[in-house]
Amino acid sequence: MWAIDHSEAKCNARFSTSLEPQRLRFHFHGILGRSALTTFASQSTNMSYNDIIGFIGVFITLLAYFLIIFDFIPKEGVLFYVMNIVGAGLACYASVLIVYWPFVVLEGTWTLISLVGLLKLLKAQPQE
Repeated sequence: MWAIDHSEAKCNARFSTSLEPQRLRFHFHGILGRSALTTFASQSTNMSYNDIIGFIGVFITLLAYFLIIFDFIPKEGVLFYVMNIVGAGLACYASVLIVYWPFVVLEGTWTLISLVGLLKLLKAQPQE
């Protein structure tokens, strides 16, 4: 038997078993008897600065791919690269704020690759 008490989340999880296999139970007890799902949903609606920045960054990056998949913008266009640079840059910044290094590496690399792609595109365009 084990128990977890997360004071930040204000819920505790309790795992209990008895001798019969069909009696395997997992209980969540939230604030004032509410379920953990309700507690999570009510806590997740309060987005922090980090969440908002990360959400905007991910939204811009996914929007860029949506726009190229459905041919709304050219695949080798400036807008695509700029959207990726801004989106991945914001997502990287949000990952730095929450100190989540795997996504700092992922989004930082995505930003740099998109920046290199934009510079190559601008260099290849004829100068007027």
